[in-house]
Amino acid sequence: MINLMYAGNTKVFDGMLTSILSILKHNNDELNIYILTVDLHDFNANYLPITDEQIVFLDKLVKEKNKNSVVQKIDLANFKEELLSSANAETSYSPYTFLRLYADDLDLPDKVLYLDVDTMAYNNIKELYEIDIRDYEYAAALDYYGKVFFNKKYINAGVLLLNLKKIRETGLFKKTKELCNKKKLFLPDQTALNKLTTSKLIIPAKFNSQKRLKANTVIRHFAKTIRFFPYFHTINIKQWHIDKLHNVYKCFEFDDILNDYIRLKNEFEQAEEIKTIDKVVPIFFASDCNYLPYLTVAIKSLIEKSSKQNEYRIYVLTNDITEKDFEYLKIFEQSNVKINRVDVNDKIESIKDKVALRDYYSVSIYFRLFIPSLFPQYKKAIYLDSDIVLNRDVADMFKTDLKDNYVAAVLDEVIWSSKDFTYYAINALDVSEKQYFNSGVLVMNLDKFRENKIEDDFYNWVNSYNFGTVAPDQDYLNCICKDKVVYLDKGWNKMPMGEKLDDDKLYLIHYNMFMKPWKYKNT
Repeated sequence: MINLMYAGNTKVFDGMLTSILSILKHNNDELNIYILTVDLHDFNANYLPITDEQIVFLDKLVKEKNKNSVVQKIDLANFKEELLSSANAETSYSPYTFLRLYADDLDLPDKVLYLDVDTMAYNNIKELYEIDIRDYEYAAALDYYGKVFFNKKYINAGVLLLNLKKIRETGLFKKTKELCNKKKLFLPDQTALNKLTTSKLIIPAKFNSQKRLKANTVIRHFAKTIRFFPYFHTINIKQWHIDKLHNVYKCFEFDDILNDYIRLKNEFEQAEEIKTIDKVVPIFFASDCNYLPYLTVAIKSLIEKSSKQNEYRIYVLTNDITEKDFEYLKIFEQSNVKINRVDVNDKIESIKDKVALRDYYSVSIYFRLFIPSLFPQYKKAIYLDSDIVLNRDVADMFKTDLKDNYVAAVLDEVIWSSKDFTYYAINALDVSEKQYFNSGVLVMNLDKFRENKIEDDFYNWVNSYNFGTVAPDQDYLNCICKDKVVYLDKGWNKMPMGEKLDDDKLYLIHYNMFMKPWKYKNT
């Protein structure tokens, strides 16, 4: 049996999955895997514990290789206050790095191999686990930079073969926590361990290779590294950052494992999606890279008003926002809020012969029409323009009973702003000014869109009629959805024009047309 230990939260599930997959590739032994976690979301919204579903998934995975293997979650809730009282709780390293220091307080075997989540086995870890450490507190490899900048025996704490029996005798972890609680340190727990250890076995770099792979490497550790050329900078690429792993590190040796990881992660997410589909509030934005800053504001306001009782799935439909640019949006994710980039270039390519893009069109006008066909799992969804700010939980709008109607929307007050607009709506579109809605905020009945082939209907309208207006997509939708609309309270799409609303009725502000706050000073 090999006893393993990881520590972290839901954000590092990718690391745990990839690391465990790599171990399973090279090892058939019974694995006893302990995962230390704790709920710290009141300290940081992203600090949510590993879920029971994730543990069950990992447990099933290891049992496929050896039926006696097991993955166990250990919740360190009893140590929460102590964790957050540390002088190092708000460093660039999360409080989760300290969880391993509580191993001596837990009912764990005397010998445990601790691994950071950014480690991958390249050979059988049994070679490492079987090292004799009876006379030592732990065994570890030297830190690639620490051995130069600190001292020649400075070890890296990302791979630790622990002798918990001896650590309990010497009080090493208790002393380490005390020092970290009192004094702010660079690389806090690692530095404290190096300072306070009384007996350690330094093992070869192949057991914790922090720079490159060799044929005899046992564990490759994707720790933060330094580059001196063409300028001094750090790189923090993990194994699940597959594109960067290929393009920057030129590392392809783990591709078979990473292909399994992608497949398994998709299976896990789809299974979870099915289980929670009735609780999911799907929200769609359409954006290009130029609107990314304003989209960020919209999404941040949405999340700030969200409820922990709901599951939110935010999808950004785009044809030019890169994965690299999208990473900034992903930092706003929470356990119940997932943000996804949806590349619609293939969809655009598939319909290019069905539509004629005139010079005043933006291709993004089609994006919201793709939602019903691209996401058949949803019965209804919310569509939002990117120039909005939410003051209320969007889930409240999602509860609107659509019945057999195509959309729920708010009347567009712009149509009343001049006689020309009113005349246009009535005479060109055959839609009354009391029916004409703004298409920047919609609750869409996706079932009805699919059932009545609204997407194809839209393309037919685009090719048959040329509405010379500034809002062509909105005009076509008004024609198609005529008499099939539920009208929402105007507070759900308050545009700068029209009646002023009290703050408590101002649920969503929509800076449509030319009323963009970023175009004006002091707004």
